[in-house]
Amino acid sequence: MKARAQMAEKKVAVLQEKVNDCRGEIRLVKKRLSEVYDVEKVRSDRFNRTETELQEARATLFHATSAAAESETTVASLRNVIEELRQENESLNTKMSEDRDGFAKDRSKHNEALTAA
Repeated sequence: MKARAQMAEKKVAVLQEKVNDCRGEIRLVKKRLSEVYDVEKVRSDRFNRTETELQEARATLFHATSAAAESETTVASLRNVIEELRQENESLNTKMSEDRDGFAKDRSKHNEALTAA
């Protein structure tokens, strides 16, 4: 009986040692799992920040592209207005030259009429 009791005590000691080892392993696994969660949280936060920055960059690019397109439209419109004004200016210059020539002829006629009279 005594031998059985000693054997049982040895088995209990071995089992207790295994339980203690398992508890140690459980602590290590929990610590590693906590580290994995921390790393995953950092990765997730970094991903979210990067995604937010990407969305902001897309919005800025869209705004800049829209502004550039609007600028191109404005420039084209201004070129058309400038061309119309240039043509109108040429037309007015031509009319003024014709009127000036006409006035010069009229003046010559008046001067000739005055000298003849």
